[in-house]
Amino acid sequence: MQEVATLQYTHELQREDDYRFRLFITLPWTEVDARLNAYAQDLRKVVQIPGYRPGRAPVELIRRMLHRSLEDQLREWFPEVIRTVVQEQDIDVLVGPEIVHYSLIEGEPLVIECTGILWPTVELRPFDAIRPPEDWSAERERIAQQEIEQEIRIRREKQAILEPVEGRGIRAEDVVTLQLRITDRDRGAVILKDELVTLDLANPLLSPVVVRHLEDRTAEEEISWEMDVSLDWLARETDATESEVHRIACDAKIVRIYRAALAPIEEILEQEGMESEAEWRAFLQEQLHPRIARAQQKVLEETVIDAAIADYGTLPDFLLASVVREEAHKHWQKQLRAYENTPIILAHLDRLKSEVRPVAERQLARQIAVHQIARAHRIEVTDADLNAIVEEIARLQHRTVESLRALLEQAPDERRSLEFEALFRKVAAFICQQIGWEP
Repeated sequence: MQEVATLQYTHELQREDDYRFRLFITLPWTEVDARLNAYAQDLRKVVQIPGYRPGRAPVELIRRMLHRSLEDQLREWFPEVIRTVVQEQDIDVLVGPEIVHYSLIEGEPLVIECTGILWPTVELRPFDAIRPPEDWSAERERIAQQEIEQEIRIRREKQAILEPVEGRGIRAEDVVTLQLRITDRDRGAVILKDELVTLDLANPLLSPVVVRHLEDRTAEEEISWEMDVSLDWLARETDATESEVHRIACDAKIVRIYRAALAPIEEILEQEGMESEAEWRAFLQEQLHPRIARAQQKVLEETVIDAAIADYGTLPDFLLASVVREEAHKHWQKQLRAYENTPIILAHLDRLKSEVRPVAERQLARQIAVHQIARAHRIEVTDADLNAIVEEIARLQHRTVESLRALLEQAPDERRSLEFEALFRKVAAFICQQIGWEP
């Protein structure tokens, strides 16, 4: 069988805009004919043809009788052809190429038409114009203290005190338990059916519409309101589209009203067996060392990559949307640390997305810059690089390396994410080497 390395073809790349393209690959009939003959040779060894002993039927007869099966096999070859063309022609593909059409006519050249998206570019500084971060030791200490503060808040939130409130109406800083029913007016579907839901009204991500309707209400009251919400975050479970907005109706009975307060530091110190907050902080710094070290390294890598970016202009919305969604989801999870049963449907998603958009733009620009530098300097991720990250994550998450590897085998997206993280680290280390900086 003919090797792909010797593939004969011509190609034409048509740019539809700055990012989208169409790729036409033309294979001479001799190339296609040889491939079909090879498939037919394989088939005649196993297919019974009346009047012929196994393996003796003429190849031409096999091709006439089993042309559909042969065409199916030929189509399975197309992705290999496309990969070869993309690699040999150095086409910087981000998405695709996906086959949209092909023409297969006996004796005629085969034309495969594909579409895809090219990697955007950002303007990079020359390495001799990149300067190391100033006062990095102070920045490292700031990151360490930030991680300690976060851990202290997490532990206090986990033991947050909810004191029942009686004799007054709901205030914007309260926590309220509702028996809640949410109905999608546009679809006539029940999203939440009379479930007990606890809402932290001080959560900045809660829709102001919800807070406005609950303020001054008292226990046992029943209220109803309608609001427009974006259902795009439910797209993983439904057929909702990215920007779909629905009218929903909320029917709620106020069950209990609470005043929320973080657990006192003194109470946590007693539980931890610590004499003072300073002693506890010192203990946490040692206990959280792996997490702190990774946080410091991550900020270093991002700082170095940012220093290499001169300008990233306006990035395409269709690429930015997924990054905005990812960053928003991270922010959402962080806000819900203490109140995880708050329904996402009541979140002020438009405000959340606008808040995280600058972060998402910077994140996408970093990804593009890393790709450009890696491509220009032939920096690649090895199995050893990936293994090092897997082992590090396993330690941080207190799980076995084997279980994490098994998860990655079943989750290609997670694997690609880790591969890019490994590339990010290598590119940052490469820049540090180029500018002669050893953090």
